[in-house]
Amino acid sequence: MACEERYGSVSSGYDTCSDESLPTNKVRYWDTFEMDGPADIRRGIRNYIMVIRVLKGVAFVTLSLSLLLCTVCQRLTLLSLIPHGNNLGCQTPEELDATERLRQRLVLWIGVCFPYLFIFLTGLWRSLFGKTERPSALIILKVLLLESIPTAGIGFLVYHYLPHFDNVTGTAMMNACGLLPGLRNVVSWLKFRNTEAEKVKLKGWGLMSLDVVAVIIQFGLIPYIILTDVYRDDVLSETIGIVICLFACSFLCWENFFEDCEFLKQRVKITDKQRPILMIIVSFMKIGVVFVIGVIETSKEIDTYFNMLPIAFRNTWPKWIFDTNLLVFILSSFIGYHVAYTACKLNMQKFSFSLPLLLTTPITFLVIYLNSENLLPIVQLNSLKTKCDFPTDWQTCIAYVFVPSLYWIGRHIWTPQQERMAKIDSLFVAPKYCGVLFEQHLVLNRRRQDHKVNKNTERDKEKDVEKSEETQSEISSNKNQTPPVIYACATLWHETSTEMTQLMKSLFHMDMDFSIRKAAASTKAPTTETYEFESHILFDDAFEYDKEERRVPNKFVKQFVELLPDAASAAHDTKIEIDDPLKFATPYGGQLVYELPGGSLLYVHLKDKNVIRHRKRWSQVMYMYYLLGFRIGLDAEKSVKDDKDGKKMLKFKFEKAHNTFILALDGDVDFTPDAVRMLVDKMRKNHKVGASCGRIYPIGNGPMVWYQKFEYAVAHWLQKSTEHILGCVLCSPGCFSLFRGSALMDDNVMRKYAILPSEAVHYLMYDMGEDRWLCTLLLKQGYRVDYAAAADAYTFAPEGFDEFFNQRRRWMPSTIANIMDLLQDADATVKKNDNISRLYIIYQGTLMLSTMIGPATVLMMIAGAILTVFQVGLMESYYIACLPAAAFFLLCFWVPQSFQLFLAKLLSAFYMLIMTVVLVGCVVTAVEENPFHPSVIFLAGLVIIFLFAGILHPMDLGCLLFGALYFIGLPMGFLLLVMYSLCNLHVVSWGTREVSTVNKTKKELEEEAEQARQKELEKSKGFISRFLPGVNLGEIFEEWRQKKKKDDETAKVVRELSAKVDSLINVWLAKNNVDPSVLSTKTNQSSEKCKEKSTSETSNSDNENERHLPHNKPTETVPYWTELDWLGKDKNSDLQTAEKEFWKEFIENVGGVGSSSNALCTTEKYLSPLDANVKAQKETQETLIELRNGVCGGIAVINVIWIAVNFMFQLRGPGLVTIPIPSVWGDDGGGPDYLQVDILGLSFVIFFMVLLLIQFCGMVMHRWGTLLHLLAFTELTLPWSKTTLEEKREQFLSELKKNYTAKIIYQNDSSTDNKKDKSEKRRKLKERVQGIQISGRTGGHGVEPDERSREWAENIYRRERTKDRSLNYEVGTFSHYLSQRVRKRHRGIVNVDDYIPEADY
Repeated sequence: MACEERYGSVSSGYDTCSDESLPTNKVRYWDTFEMDGPADIRRGIRNYIMVIRVLKGVAFVTLSLSLLLCTVCQRLTLLSLIPHGNNLGCQTPEELDATERLRQRLVLWIGVCFPYLFIFLTGLWRSLFGKTERPSALIILKVLLLESIPTAGIGFLVYHYLPHFDNVTGTAMMNACGLLPGLRNVVSWLKFRNTEAEKVKLKGWGLMSLDVVAVIIQFGLIPYIILTDVYRDDVLSETIGIVICLFACSFLCWENFFEDCEFLKQRVKITDKQRPILMIIVSFMKIGVVFVIGVIETSKEIDTYFNMLPIAFRNTWPKWIFDTNLLVFILSSFIGYHVAYTACKLNMQKFSFSLPLLLTTPITFLVIYLNSENLLPIVQLNSLKTKCDFPTDWQTCIAYVFVPSLYWIGRHIWTPQQERMAKIDSLFVAPKYCGVLFEQHLVLNRRRQDHKVNKNTERDKEKDVEKSEETQSEISSNKNQTPPVIYACATLWHETSTEMTQLMKSLFHMDMDFSIRKAAASTKAPTTETYEFESHILFDDAFEYDKEERRVPNKFVKQFVELLPDAASAAHDTKIEIDDPLKFATPYGGQLVYELPGGSLLYVHLKDKNVIRHRKRWSQVMYMYYLLGFRIGLDAEKSVKDDKDGKKMLKFKFEKAHNTFILALDGDVDFTPDAVRMLVDKMRKNHKVGASCGRIYPIGNGPMVWYQKFEYAVAHWLQKSTEHILGCVLCSPGCFSLFRGSALMDDNVMRKYAILPSEAVHYLMYDMGEDRWLCTLLLKQGYRVDYAAAADAYTFAPEGFDEFFNQRRRWMPSTIANIMDLLQDADATVKKNDNISRLYIIYQGTLMLSTMIGPATVLMMIAGAILTVFQVGLMESYYIACLPAAAFFLLCFWVPQSFQLFLAKLLSAFYMLIMTVVLVGCVVTAVEENPFHPSVIFLAGLVIIFLFAGILHPMDLGCLLFGALYFIGLPMGFLLLVMYSLCNLHVVSWGTREVSTVNKTKKELEEEAEQARQKELEKSKGFISRFLPGVNLGEIFEEWRQKKKKDDETAKVVRELSAKVDSLINVWLAKNNVDPSVLSTKTNQSSEKCKEKSTSETSNSDNENERHLPHNKPTETVPYWTELDWLGKDKNSDLQTAEKEFWKEFIENVGGVGSSSNALCTTEKYLSPLDANVKAQKETQETLIELRNGVCGGIAVINVIWIAVNFMFQLRGPGLVTIPIPSVWGDDGGGPDYLQVDILGLSFVIFFMVLLLIQFCGMVMHRWGTLLHLLAFTELTLPWSKTTLEEKREQFLSELKKNYTAKIIYQNDSSTDNKKDKSEKRRKLKERVQGIQISGRTGGHGVEPDERSREWAENIYRRERTKDRSLNYEVGTFSHYLSQRVRKRHRGIVNVDDYIPEADY
């Protein structure tokens, strides 16, 4: 206590106070200076959140006004395109000949049928780049019949009826097309007529009465036409015909309003795979029906019209392009449809979709009125005007009545409840739009899911009635969904402290976001997206031997434990202390469980490679089986009862796994919670998405990192974006990817991912690129892999040349092997996966071919540059370019890797010098000779494309600065790196972050010496055998050496044991004052027994050569490592029986899957360490070398042939193409120059530019989707206000700051109450962890977590101050924090973590 008063209470440090110890977390009074951790400079979209909010506000207004403008323009131009009627007005229409009338009808036909052409092209695109299924002939006939009804109604409406109405009546009449949906709404309420609930009756009958009124108004069109005398053909049949025509038009959205009609569902079943084929067929039918109804007026004039058709077509074709009304009509409906879809997709439906559609008819009336008064003469509508003045009597007022009736029938557009970024099929039922009834089709086509009857209880019926008021879309709302479960799983090995800190800061940010979202969802913001979160870190090779040969966690684990408080402090911008973990001795090594400040749990799995397999793939197998197999399976066992056939169990597991996501991380990744939620959005948008990845940014310093920054940028800008648009992303990088649990648990995915390689190529696919291998399995099983460009993540890139080459030495063969495996199994993949088409396979095959001939292409580019710049001969230029590369390729087969890397550095410098000369030469050619030279145009085209790509990616614009370095480094990346990777294809070591073991056992040292001796023996044996082929001196020497070694070891052991026994006896004799001669006989006997026992054990140990390291089988129940002080003072905790048995069976696979004799992939053990069989390893190495030789030979032959063919074309000049080039700098007055290029080289350039153009278009399309995702994801608030989550985050950090000092005092308080509080908290944490082990359920375990969460959250909003509680009273609010007690050290202080609510839903 004296030392405490003397030195004060400051932050953590070493507890030394002269010769006495300072209390825990105390430092000297002069040692109070601290250093901040690394600042968060990469926080994703938070860096430009205000920009996105401004864009979203602009988008609200822009989309609303754009849709209103498009719908009004579409309505006005439609009225102007409709031919003249027979009514007489103040302006008599001009008499037109038959050919001109036919031409006008053809122009209108083009405008009406343009949406059908759009439908055809969409169906064709989906057929080419998607999975389709041929519908039956009966389905085709039924769909054609149902679709021909509204098509015929539209044809008669625009060609037969609308020409005889004035503008106001025609506009009003278009809103009377909701007869069928209205009748369906009325009929749907009859299902509640037998209910006894009074509330249901009143609400149901009230709403049904309004539906009846809406239908009556729709049918009121008949008296409206008759009484107002707006239709001059006073024939009842014509009036009835109008109503029938509009009733037929109401069939436009028959799928939407009859989704729950069993009669149609059983007879017209349309699947998503059948829809593209039906779209193509139906579009042709609709075009034909409108043509027949519109162009052919009467049956008597068919022959005449067929004779006039060619003339009318000739007059129409060149003129329709310049017809302003037609162009505005087509573009307004086309743009308006996409604006409407975008507004619904961004969750802006009420303001930017429903409101503009409601205002369309009134604004149209207003424009017509202003135009008639010559106040707004912007349109010419005289072709339909039958009255000189705008009608201002009661006829106009009645015309407005049709608008509210239509919008009451389609009232579901005012209650949208769908996920953001929903697909178009989830928003609209029928494909595309209607060119005539554009506004009405958007209203009625918006997807709705009508109420369903539950006959069990009256309460269920009441709920159904309430749902009918808020008819929701196909995707349910957030508040009705179970929060997803996210497991963040990171694999660590030999990361540095900086890399570990970066990872842990990201996990602390996730923990904080999890906590504040959970609190927000329980009070004011019930629609806040929440999730369950849990972190798992798996340490590979986490144990080593100490000096006494005891298994203890290595220095990397200790480094991780020590940096946790610093990482937490850096993440929360305040000092944070992390409580000691719970320690569990497990069958695979050990487990540490931390409780993070936000309440989530952090599991640190320490893997001992003596008892479980190490390396990254086996760590992934470990956490996949644990979280998805054991946790979910155990939860199902505990939750599902009375399941005789097992169906309930399977359903429970699927639903649980479908909402469970694995966030795969590397040990050095930096990410944000927003990035994770964006990946979850991709999963929720499409249930077939099995994995999603984000944009990876390499970080570090040096030229190699600069090169990789541009390389990563180009790969994401062009390659991943195009893969996402055309098909699927082939690789979701393991450093930051989200995987769906149900996809991983599917057949041929997780189980196949856990098999051992049986062929040489498997070593490349399985272990060298495990992330790509896992994605290949998902793609083959039919799942989609998506790319979310807005989900940013940062990872450290190799900074050294050798490390970079060794990393790519792993990646490149794995990439080639997995893509070739996918291409070879293309037929089955296309059949299984709906998102992969044959065209996409052709695209990937083309990229693979370009990769294979990449080295030859680079060499020919260098040779051509040398030929052009240095003016040498063709043969000499090829010699200079190819000889160094050929020499490097051959040497890679013979020299060690270190020398290969040295040569690669020299050649990289040589080729980069040449590429610099090439770059300068292109500039000189452009300035001195001609800027239109093909090489200049090609280089300029690349620069323009990359500049435009950088502009589309403003956050990546800085990567363009490294474009020049990337260009001059092309030979390094596409020539030398390819050669190095292929020539070292047989090397299966990791190549990066490999460090030697610090503390090695005696056996390890002996084994290393043995390996070195074996190498020397092989060398000597090879030399002597040349001269003495009949005498095997090596075997003779080996036999003698083994015999001598055994004798020496026996004698050595005997001597050591004898010396130890003598020393122990002497110590005992000295303590007890006993004469040594008395016990000499007994001592000798004991020594002999110990010697015999030791000799026997040593002999047995020599026979066991399965393991590389000896087994750690302590005789103690508690392992030694659990008692280390730096892991906390708590004792070891026992795993629950279920989890312990799981790990034992999983590691040894006692009777597990794959152990049967007829299993497809037979293996006796899942994760048991592999036997160090020298013979098997040698055979594997030989097969890998054989594979290396075959692959290198094949690719070398392809490249040599490619170079030879191009060389001969350049040398002999067959097929030369003469290209005229405008002369800019010439002296002949600007006459053209001519350049001769061989056809092969020109074709290759064109081929490359076509690929680049495809990728450029894919990038633009994907970039538009990314912008929409950002707008939908961002919460719009006023610039001077803060969102609820931001306010809660600030309060969260504020409370942590205020409670840090209190927690320090609390930890050093030795009072009885304080000790009780500490033990109580540890008990609750242990109960929570053991509850998870028992039930397998992720979430809250303990005492009333929901109540604590509500109390904590409500206090944040109200910011109340509560009274002081007694020492033993649990504090559960933020307001009662420790400021009142921090100076009262004699009283018990509550721990800061006590306010954290436990997760439970």
